[in-house]
Amino acid sequence: MRSVRGVVPGAVAVVGLALTAACGAGSAGTLSAGAASSAPAAAASTTATTATTAGPSVTAAPSATTPAATATQSATRTPSASATALRTSSDPARRTTRWNEPTTFRALPVVSGRALAGMVVVLDPGHQIGNSRHLAKVNRLVNAGNGIRKACNTTGTQTNGGYPESKVAMRIALAAKKRLEAQGAKVVLTRPREDVALWGPCIDARGRVGNGVDADAVVSIHADGAPATARGFHVIRPASVKGWTDDIAKPSKRLAIAVHDALVDAGQRPATYIGSHDGYDVRSDLGTLNWSDQPIVMIELGNMRSARDAAMLTDPKWQDGVAAAAITAGVVDFLA
Repeated sequence: MRSVRGVVPGAVAVVGLALTAACGAGSAGTLSAGAASSAPAAAASTTATTATTAGPSVTAAPSATTPAATATQSATRTPSASATALRTSSDPARRTTRWNEPTTFRALPVVSGRALAGMVVVLDPGHQIGNSRHLAKVNRLVNAGNGIRKACNTTGTQTNGGYPESKVAMRIALAAKKRLEAQGAKVVLTRPREDVALWGPCIDARGRVGNGVDADAVVSIHADGAPATARGFHVIRPASVKGWTDDIAKPSKRLAIAVHDALVDAGQRPATYIGSHDGYDVRSDLGTLNWSDQPIVMIELGNMRSARDAAMLTDPKWQDGVAAAAITAGVVDFLA
């Protein structure tokens, strides 16, 4: 069992989320996220700077840059004797929320602090906009761990209007990177940008990125493509599979709870259509999770096929100031 690196002494969580919304069936609420401190002393020592709603820029210009996640690791895995993909139930969520229908979102300012000083966080923005142009490469089978072979990657999903999942994931990852770095963390992305000339990286390479940098936490960012009537987010953690994820299952569960609760605190709706129907799922068939030796979760931030979820997922202010802020708060809660 590998141990998770300890937290820097004196580190204090300084990122929090507060929700103020009008409740009641059919009422429109206003989502607000406010910075909070876990201790009075921390609040006195932090400096808040207001983030712009424009957010990080995304480029689609062709480039010959090789994806950043192709680094390999020397650790050897012993595949399980069973090749059956397991889906197990998880514990009930610690927090649930009544769903309000927010019509406007107010971005949480970027908060400066040292809660994550000396720590490394890997963010994995799901898919890549160029995958559809390199289908032979992304469709080839790779070792997904646990005796399973899967496609290297996929094109991801999109809204009914054609807004791609990869673009959602990339923008949120860049905004979360900025917030995590403001807390002192070193942040590594598994792909550098949204670029039609790039493809991948493959799911096994994505899972190994955190191993190569000795990451304290890894968060893979996605959005789901479920039936249009399904709504809400869910957090996926790795099942405990001997020889693969048994060493990271427990800390990954703590990370899942921390991120889940931060999203709930930000007013987000846990999905009831998948997993344990409370915003959690446990998987043993996902290569990105199976190949990680560090605590890892995958977040499906909403359903892009739902008109209401899609409106939220494609809102730049929500991407930068709500989703990215909640991911940051969850990571800080887990590590600090």
